[in-house]
Amino acid sequence: MKRLKFGLWICLCLCATTLVGQNKVKTTAEKVMLFIDGAQVTRTRQVDIPAGTSTLIFTGLSPYMDAQSMQVSAKGKLTVTAVNQQHNYTDSASVSQKQQSLQEELKKTEKQQKEQKAELGLINAEYEILKTNCSVSNKNTATSLATIKEVNQYYSTQLKTLKSKELAINEKIEELTRKQEQLNAELAQLSGKSLTPMSEIAVNVNAPAACKATFTLNYYVKNAGWFPSYDVRSGSLSEPISIVYKANIFQNTKEDWKNVELSLSSSNPTTGSVAPKLATYWLDYGLTAPRYSLNQNGNSVS
Repeated sequence: MKRLKFGLWICLCLCATTLVGQNKVKTTAEKVMLFIDGAQVTRTRQVDIPAGTSTLIFTGLSPYMDAQSMQVSAKGKLTVTAVNQQHNYTDSASVSQKQQSLQEELKKTEKQQKEQKAELGLINAEYEILKTNCSVSNKNTATSLATIKEVNQYYSTQLKTLKSKELAINEKIEELTRKQEQLNAELAQLSGKSLTPMSEIAVNVNAPAACKATFTLNYYVKNAGWFPSYDVRSGSLSEPISIVYKANIFQNTKEDWKNVELSLSSSNPTTGSVAPKLATYWLDYGLTAPRYSLNQNGNSVS
């Protein structure tokens, strides 16, 4: 019995150590080298490292990251034992939260619609009361002209007030209906949205003692780049032409690049540096020139 308790205690300790040893780290992009097709992103973060073996999981990285281009460097009294890429549906939680928020807003809108329709029902009831009591004539007693004018003025004022309230309520109901349609459309869009798994980098480290270490992540990511455009201007025929060179940047990596140190490059990192073998080009009718692949096929490093 004692051995069983001791073994169970060791197992619990190992599980607790495994859970504690994993530390999720959020980073921000500091430097970006933007190519014509793709970009090289640099992230830096200082992390507190406990003694022993632990795992750091750098989260929130682009799903379009090239895993073979990932480079991790660490400055500190530790040893990096392994670097692996994994995926996580981090945006699924945000989508669920957005759906819940939209559903609550939709319930609130429907409640306001019911309240406005109830107010409209009360106004219709007041209309009926005015129609029933608008007559002041009496078969046995003559009614003076002044009294008739006073009653007519009263009922006219009441009808105008009710009509204004009715118009305002109808406008409010139309506004709530449009809002309800918009919320339903957003909910339908979120329900059919396909989630994109964000990339994570798991770094296993071993430190003889607790310390602070600075980690630098460098990787290549797709779905970003830039292309040039030119503005040609001239004030008159006698003045020289001025040409303004512009760079149009696009970024669809699902990463946040705020206040980054941005550099532009006209090179293409996917082009290989190995010269291709030239093929014989025979000049004849109907023969096309040989084509060469400039991609980095087979130039992987492990």
